[in-house]
Amino acid sequence: MDTKNKTIIVNGIIIKVELIKEFDKKLTLVTSELGKINVISFGSNRQNSKNISKTNIFVVGEFELKIIKGIYNLNSVKVKKYFTDLSKNVDNFIYGNYFLELLNYFSFENNPDFKILDLMINSLDSLIKDKMNKTLIRRVFELRLLAIQGIAKTADLLPQTTTETVKYAWNYVLNSDINKLFNFNLDDIYLKEFEFLVKKELDINVDYKFNSLDLI
Repeated sequence: MDTKNKTIIVNGIIIKVELIKEFDKKLTLVTSELGKINVISFGSNRQNSKNISKTNIFVVGEFELKIIKGIYNLNSVKVKKYFTDLSKNVDNFIYGNYFLELLNYFSFENNPDFKILDLMINSLDSLIKDKMNKTLIRRVFELRLLAIQGIAKTADLLPQTTTETVKYAWNYVLNSDINKLFNFNLDDIYLKEFEFLVKKELDINVDYKFNSLDLI
């Protein structure tokens, strides 16, 4: 997308917020159109700012940006989801932050992918609904994220000792519609097996220490 000297609209989620000066923020967004970008939001930390509640982590929306001297500046936000309910449950908030850290690790500028944004939204929705084991939500998120990056192992390459139930779950996570991804549970014995295999896959492909894991 040619963004030089234009006002543009992108769809994305705020994954990181840093306070710069007293009232300004630097936002890190993962967007469907531009991948990961940094955006300056002037005055959004003022109490009377129209953007004060729209420039926090987990906010999903349409962001109107103005490019000034090669820097993205925030004009306005049309919020689609706030995900404020995450803060009502400590575990949900911690898992949500871990998902943001993973998204930050795997996202790059000029590497747009709407699948990542859809995966994030559905993962956070699943945490709030609380109908699925949180450990399973985490592992499903991790595995599907690896699949989006093209580095997830297919089910036929899993160890020969892998149970059919876990192979089926693995295939389901890799291939199902993202909007239907978080609608199953596994019995403890299969969950432990599935978790072990996803963790192994993540350890092979990710060489980074995520801060949120200390809390999980």
